[in-house]
Amino acid sequence: MLGKVDSALLSEYVLQNFGDMSHLKLQKLLYYTQAYHLANTRVNFNASLIGGIPETQEVVTYCPDHKVLPQIQVIKAAEVNDAWAKVLDKKARYRFVIDTATI
Repeated sequence: MLGKVDSALLSEYVLQNFGDMSHLKLQKLLYYTQAYHLANTRVNFNASLIGGIPETQEVVTYCPDHKVLPQIQVIKAAEVNDAWAKVLDKKARYRFVIDTATI
């Protein structure tokens, strides 16, 4: 854990104006960081609540072991434009997977 972070120090000395900051396990940092100090320097702050590599690996291992699989629709290469139109129209119900044998 990072411990208490002085958000004014963080934004003034560590992050440059218009800089980028990405953080995993958001809950451990945001309790101590005031958004004003990040916004004041126009820092692009990105965060994830899913954790780091160990937590991601746990999910990756868990899913196939418990048959948690994505729903897919296999399409031919010629159907890509139709599939993309469904995505844009928010009518796609599954993930599209292109059959590479049809390219």
